[in-house]
Amino acid sequence: MRRTGRDSMQHETHPLTAYWSKRDFRRTPEPKGRLWHRLGIPRFVVQLHEARRRHWDFRLEIGGVLKSWSLPGGPSVNPRERRVAIPAEDHPVQYASFQGTIPAGLYGAGRMLLWDEGTWEHLEDGTPVDGHARGRLALRLTGRKLRGAFALFRPQPGARSPWVLVKLEDEEADAETDVVALRPEAVWRPARKRTA
Repeated sequence: MRRTGRDSMQHETHPLTAYWSKRDFRRTPEPKGRLWHRLGIPRFVVQLHEARRRHWDFRLEIGGVLKSWSLPGGPSVNPRERRVAIPAEDHPVQYASFQGTIPAGLYGAGRMLLWDEGTWEHLEDGTPVDGHARGRLALRLTGRKLRGAFALFRPQPGARSPWVLVKLEDEEADAETDVVALRPEAVWRPARKRTA
């Protein structure tokens, strides 16, 4: 018998189930979040995660969540450099502004800094959801540090197969600059409490 309405929703996997299952929200400062289809231009963020192994988390707002990849070497603006992008679980859109320290003993323990943020534009036919499902996204980033056209693609089939992030040739490409070394700072810091 085919399930309809509320019954079918109970038997489908929520996009944030993996994210929720890995976290104890009584102890972590990370947002629990929810599926959220915002109006307007979709956002992207790059978060520097000083966990057991330092890496950068690259996140694109797609389909009401932040599709996420781990970049062990960080992003690059050099078109000759291909950066491995390891898929991670979908994160809630509310995670786009998260900065803080995940306590020791918890999943992802370590400091998370907002390294870059901005908006992105899908450059191919079809929707970003379709592009993600196909394993190929051509995008234009308008961030504080990353700007211009990039390609994000999965060379091999398989949902857990690594992707590749590469800067495309345009006026924002720069083969001489290591953007991670040149711009290590966070783009936003929490306001400091005033002392009397």
